[in-house]
Amino acid sequence: MYLGPSDPWPRHARPQARAALEEARAAGWWFKPGEGHTFGRLRCRPPDRDPDGDACKVPVYSTSGAADGSDSARVIRDAMRRCPHKRSPGAEIEHDPEAATGLAAGTLSQVAALLEAAEGLLAQAAANRDADEVVRDALKQLAEDANVSTDLLDEQVARLKQLARHQGGRAHPAAARAGAADPWPPRKGTQTLLESARERLDEADGFFAVATGSREKRTLVAEGVRLGGWLEKLSRRLELGR
Repeated sequence: MYLGPSDPWPRHARPQARAALEEARAAGWWFKPGEGHTFGRLRCRPPDRDPDGDACKVPVYSTSGAADGSDSARVIRDAMRRCPHKRSPGAEIEHDPEAATGLAAGTLSQVAALLEAAEGLLAQAAANRDADEVVRDALKQLAEDANVSTDLLDEQVARLKQLARHQGGRAHPAAARAGAADPWPPRKGTQTLLESARERLDEADGFFAVATGSREKRTLVAEGVRLGGWLEKLSRRLELGR
């Protein structure tokens, strides 16, 4: 049995998937709960209103993909974006505390992924700068004495370059979880990621205002404060070039 947009839907355990489901409900989609590994199935309209059988359908899994549910969220949002069918308006999220809570949790998960990616890019840039400084020292020594050994400096450069690659490799998948990895790297690098994180934190504040009475609101607000502090710390590091 499919649940309509005005019905309460089951809560997905992963925040970004839960947020995407709330977006689908608000957009007028229908949901059929599943069992076990299959959390359920989305349709842009229910079977009894789909005489030609051409409704958009999306399976939603309970545990597959990234732990924050970002893979499932991406599939849901892609299907919503591509859907060519007209449907009735769904739930009014701005008046639904539970929906706002789900959206806030998903948004904060995206913020955390954006900040992880930004931190990775900052660490990558710092390691590359350190490697460049070691290379300059080596060249200076060679200029003073062409026979001097720079083996230790060469090893240090290799370690720093390896660290830079590791940090860059950490940044990309984190940005992908937030839907911010295309293009990669971002046009303005770390600044783009931090700007996106700040915008999403502002969105989360709007959801908090609606989530009155939600049991999760206090926890989510505390997480928002923590992420805000992390954002400011990274912004200062970017400004100082560290």
